[in-house]
Amino acid sequence: MQLRLFHTILGLFFSILLSAKGEAAHYQVAVRQMGHHILSDFGDINSRVMPVEQEGDLFILKFEKPFSFEPLRLVDRIEETVIQAKLSEYYQVALINEATGEVVYSFEHSPDSLSNIIPCLGRDQPTAKYRLQIRFPDFQEEESAEFPLWLMAIFIVGPIVLLLMYPRKKNIEAEPLSEDSIQLGAYTYSPTKAQLSFKDQKQELTGKEGELLLRLYQDINQTVKREDLLEAVWGDEGDYVGRTLDVFISRLRKKLEEDPSVKIVNIRGVGYKLIS
Repeated sequence: MQLRLFHTILGLFFSILLSAKGEAAHYQVAVRQMGHHILSDFGDINSRVMPVEQEGDLFILKFEKPFSFEPLRLVDRIEETVIQAKLSEYYQVALINEATGEVVYSFEHSPDSLSNIIPCLGRDQPTAKYRLQIRFPDFQEEESAEFPLWLMAIFIVGPIVLLLMYPRKKNIEAEPLSEDSIQLGAYTYSPTKAQLSFKDQKQELTGKEGELLLRLYQDINQTVKREDLLEAVWGDEGDYVGRTLDVFISRLRKKLEEDPSVKIVNIRGVGYKLIS
């Protein structure tokens, strides 16, 4: 509940700032929010996310302290923020070890899901001091308006103060995904590999896409309510917005479109049904 409140207030700040600033601030705040999410996943809500540095269409984010990250979670966090902030869906991400200058993880995302390049999703990265670099090739900077620093401080410091006023709940570990592959018409999905196969074609699903597909599969050919899908996939994170579920459903549909017998049907006003 506390984490949801934290993200809700950050989201409000994010929305207000975007209305007052130009495209550069829009992207900078979104990238910084990615940093907050990454540290929150690591259990760090106190250390600072440094101001975003910008070099044309490249945005650079540094962190105060070392941390570890799970590539699958990292990909999800960045994609969710891009959707929420309505940024360009074409972007290239690199995590760089500050000590060695080595690119320890990188991926590329395109609006065409078949063109995504997202390697090594299952390999956790060790604790180190990293910097996040994300490039938006379609970014075009515009003139921006000034935003009061005192109001920015309220929205940044306020959520942290509120969060620290309440004890944090111990995170409940998610139930592990099944190691067995599931069959959906001509498709085969392997949760352990996060891989969807159709004949000789293979696509990687992000963590959220995989969780959503498995939840629909649990009640295949039956309607699953929207609130049940949100709870199962996003839980108490509080980092989704109204259309996030619809966006992820749309992406799953694109990845399943080769087999017309497999459909995700919208049950108006209720939820979705996976038909196979």
